[in-house]
Amino acid sequence: MPRSRKEFWEPKLLGNRKRDAADVLALREAGWRVLLVWECFLRENKDDAALAASLAAWVEGKQVLGEFANADFLQGDVGTPAVFRTGKK
Repeated sequence: MPRSRKEFWEPKLLGNRKRDAADVLALREAGWRVLLVWECFLRENKDDAALAASLAAWVEGKQVLGEFANADFLQGDVGTPAVFRTGKK
């Protein structure tokens, strides 16, 4: 959460989370597998080969919903997701 302008950021980020959840639900209902990759994860993980291997493993796997996030995100910090559609289940 940004430290300044909380009156702006709190509702904006809550709205983003609601929108993202609705988007993921719509994709899942349409039969898509969904992988969320957060900007904060990409920024902190500079090993392109490891990232490519992780993405390939997810694409080749059976998981219908995945998420790549860093520890800050898991503790409540918010980033920007990229949704990758990998094909129908």
